Amino acid sequence: MKNKTKNEMKPIKLTGANKIAIEAALLAVNGKACVHTYTRASELISGAALAELALAKLGLPKSACKGASVVLASGQKLPSAYKYKVKVTQATLVRVATGWTLTELSSVETWHGGGSMLTLTPAQDERIVAGVRAGYRVA
Repeated sequence: MKNKTKNEMKPIKLTGANKIAIEAALLAVNGKACVHTYTRASELISGAALAELALAKLGLPKSACKGASVVLASGQKLPSAYKYKVKVTQATLVRVATGWTLTELSSVETWHGGGSMLTLTPAQDERIVAGVRAGYRVA
């Protein structure tokens, strides 16, 4: 990925009440592009809900989720025959004590849209590994 355009921003809590601020930030980073980009606050709020679900599936209680982050990429992977790169939105969300916040937005030209990458803190990783190890013995 290259041609990255970042939007330096103050963190925005991902709630319906902040819809206008979130969509203004998306508009600022995307410009006129709207086909393969995030354009609605609800798309980021849904991404945060999926990240929360992923943390729960890993066995982390909500009280231990603070500090986790997820990078979301809009769009979807293009067919290999597609000749041109498309503009997609990358959003970085960070879990704080009260929910998820949008901390960074950028616009990227790429062939590989769509997807997410969850990042855990070392303490979260240790807690998950300890939980898994509690479920078995080594003989």
